[in-house]
Amino acid sequence: MTFVTDHAFHIGFQHRSNGKPNQDYTLSGTLNNYTNYTIVSDGCSSGGMTDIGSRLIVLATKRALEELSTSDSLVDEAFITQVNQLRNNYLELYRVQLGLTHPDLLATCLYAINQDESIFINVIGDGVVAIQYENCLVIHQFDWNMNTPYYPAYRQGNLEDSFKSAHKSVELPFTISTQTISSNEGEKETKQTAIGYTVEVGMKGWICNPTDPDLETKNGRLISVALFSDGVEQVDGMQCVDVVRQLLAYKSINGQFAVRRMNRFLTENSKVGRGPLDDISCAVIHRN
Repeated sequence: MTFVTDHAFHIGFQHRSNGKPNQDYTLSGTLNNYTNYTIVSDGCSSGGMTDIGSRLIVLATKRALEELSTSDSLVDEAFITQVNQLRNNYLELYRVQLGLTHPDLLATCLYAINQDESIFINVIGDGVVAIQYENCLVIHQFDWNMNTPYYPAYRQGNLEDSFKSAHKSVELPFTISTQTISSNEGEKETKQTAIGYTVEVGMKGWICNPTDPDLETKNGRLISVALFSDGVEQVDGMQCVDVVRQLLAYKSINGQFAVRRMNRFLTENSKVGRGPLDDISCAVIHRN
């Protein structure tokens, strides 16, 4: 089983028109010839210089993955916990070296790692995950109460206390909306799962193994895993599911396939609306 990766991101209409920087950032590639990875981060608009924070989170996550990924490393939930802890250590180091504040680091972190025949996904914060199987497309949307997701940087400083205070409780109502669309369009299923999200669970985040044999038996062979910022939920005149499907409609997976598809999507969408209202980003691991 071989996979290829690519990523793309673009500033949204609201930030572009208000003279604000793009607060999304994403990377993908291969580490140590063993691990394919994709990472997406979306900075909080009400935070500090989170355009810098999102980039630092992506770079700190990449560095943690690179340090922990070896030929004999086992990619599982314990591995993800190690990655998250090491990422936050590097994030704090970067913050101190650059003279930043903790609010500058308020950004989400979504990443997927592929080693051998396994893929694991970790989401801390909001965003969208699309998993394409032979027989269906599964889309997970992460929605937080009061539109206030848990950010990795809440583990730093005293921000966890302010996070708890804002939600009046250690537990935060959190909903995953999952839509499953069959390949022949004849069947659609949507379900919502409300989760009590503790601060400690927030550190661990949402973890999924789309290559689980039971899932592939049910849904068919895995084709791709795509991570998106929540900008795909805020495209003028389009539903999230339609945005996701268009961004995954590759004519080929050679070279910068995600970049080509993003550029084509932006060109076509600009003819009928203002395009993405918020910054938009996508990172993909695709079966070659």
